[in-house]
Amino acid sequence: MAEKLSKEDFIARVSTVNAAVSSMGKHYTYRVDGKTCLVHRVEAGTDWEIDLDELYTIYCKIPDEKITTTSLKVYLRATQSPALALMKAAKVLS
Repeated sequence: MAEKLSKEDFIARVSTVNAAVSSMGKHYTYRVDGKTCLVHRVEAGTDWEIDLDELYTIYCKIPDEKITTTSLKVYLRATQSPALALMKAAKVLS
């Protein structure tokens, strides 16, 4: 298993992502405000918030190769797809 990033490095990396596309082709835009990532799904015009402390905790719990929308759904109700797209775009997964 690859070594996980520190919380500071994780947040710094995800903070650089402005947009990403999910594995299902959904387009998201992102803006980090403190410890919250504001997510906008372009096609649907819907908005969500992802708590970055919570996302980091989940990232540390699950081995990188097992982080999928299915595994994230256990922890995140409606934001598993944008959260996964964010982590992939930020290149925090090995």
